[in-house]
Amino acid sequence: MRSFIITASIFILMLIVITLNSIYVRETTAEIYDLLYKDSTEELCELWEKNLPFLRLSVSYAELERVGELIAELKYYDTMNNSKEKERIRLLIRDAVSDIDRLERLEGRFNF
Repeated sequence: MRSFIITASIFILMLIVITLNSIYVRETTAEIYDLLYKDSTEELCELWEKNLPFLRLSVSYAELERVGELIAELKYYDTMNNSKEKERIRLLIRDAVSDIDRLERLEGRFNF
């Protein structure tokens, strides 16, 4: 009976951690969405650098690398005042961040 209680406690703790992680990632992606269209590239870079160590714990390297590269491109085009390319990169960042959001979303359905 004691081993069952310990196992159940660990399972519940894992569910809590997974849920909190999902909430954290979704809030971070929502903040990134907000900053994308406020034309504040510097704030976006700061937010990305601040949250990157925590995102690395659960989000795949490929997704994070993609967003990081796109943010660097956005910063470059911002310094060059190229609004057409900035808009294109914003759309690509939005797409990459939506992938992160979708992958970390908790869903109650299973597809077999």
